[in-house]
Amino acid sequence: MFDNPARRIRALRYGARAVLLIVTTFWFVFALLSGAEQYGGGFSGVVRNSPNALPWLVLYLINIAAWKYEHIGGALLIACALFMTLAFDVLEGNWGILWIAVVPLLMLGTTFVYCAFRSKQLL
Repeated sequence: MFDNPARRIRALRYGARAVLLIVTTFWFVFALLSGAEQYGGGFSGVVRNSPNALPWLVLYLINIAAWKYEHIGGALLIACALFMTLAFDVLEGNWGILWIAVVPLLMLGTTFVYCAFRSKQLL
């Protein structure tokens, strides 16, 4: 099925796009709903908690960049993962965040950069 290297790269690209969209949506919804209960719950709680989800909109913008320009989007994903390492105190022993937030973004960013360079080599 994947004897052709171009088909392999295309499958890897589409798989990375799908996983990135799922990861981005998960973290956005999680940020939107996780603190809504403190504001009374329900729709009004979600609306009041919505500023907590605004930083995750940046991940959607990076998602768009990764779909259009893989090498730029991949580099931005890697930079976002490194920023999250510092912002969430991963180096201080917060290893759960490392495995559920930082590593997937780092792997996806590396995948996009790899796909971009391999696509150029195949041309």
